[in-house]
Amino acid sequence: LSSNERDGANLIGYTEGTWDCFINHYENYSWDELAEKGVQAHYQGLGWSQEHWEHTAADIVYTEGRWWGQLTDNEKKAANALCYFKENWDKVDMNPNPSFFPHPVPNFRFMPWNELSAVTQNVA
Repeated sequence: LSSNERDGANLIGYTEGTWDCFINHYENYSWDELAEKGVQAHYQGLGWSQEHWEHTAADIVYTEGRWWGQLTDNEKKAANALCYFKENWDKVDMNPNPSFFPHPVPNFRFMPWNELSAVTQNVA
């Protein structure tokens, strides 16, 4: 973030730690930095390995293809520790929808297949 963006985030109550957890879910850190931050074990609880984190694994993390309701209790605890909860795990749009339709508009539908990442294609 730029210094202006950091100042703005601080004004609305974010710290570096809460931003890393709730907004980025530590995704900008290396595998070793996850250990330093104390969150690597939570990612491991969700099936991640260093190879998965570094995008060198031959397969995808099995929990990436699951909805919240399909996670085990232990996986949900690991996800909670990474600031995931049902709505953001399931990628529900939590922004208000100003139209006549009162439900969030799914932003992941109606994408051409060739525009989806390989991971998303495998999950689909």
